[in-house]
Amino acid sequence: MGTNRRLNGAPVRFGSAIKVGFLCSFFVLSAIGYVWQKSQIFNLGRQIKAYELRLDELRKQKEMLNRVYAAMCSPRELDERVRRMNLGLGTPHPSQIIRLQPSRGTQPVVEAPKLYANSGK
Repeated sequence: MGTNRRLNGAPVRFGSAIKVGFLCSFFVLSAIGYVWQKSQIFNLGRQIKAYELRLDELRKQKEMLNRVYAAMCSPRELDERVRRMNLGLGTPHPSQIIRLQPSRGTQPVVEAPKLYANSGK
C-alpha cells in the first residue's frame, strides 16, 4: 500500500516559509506606510489651511494699517496735529525758501517745503 509522504512528518520546505514571511512583511509594512502617508497628508492640509487663514488676517491688518497711515499723512490731519501740539509752525517767508540751481544732468529746481517750516526763527 502506498504511504502518504505528508502524513509521515516530512519537513516543510524552508524556502517557501521564507517567501511567505517576506510577502507578509511586505504587505504589513506597505499598509503601515500607506496609513502614515495619509495621516501626513491630512496634517499638512490642516497646516496649510491654518496658514491661509493667518495670511488673510495679516492682509486685512495690513490694509487697515495702510488706511490709518494714509489718514495720518493727509495735510488736514497734519495741520490738526500741529495745532494740537502747539508747535508754532506756519508758512515760511519767501526769504526762508532756499532755491537750488540744478547742475548738468540733474532734476529741475528744488524748493524747500512751503508747509511746516519754522516761521520767523
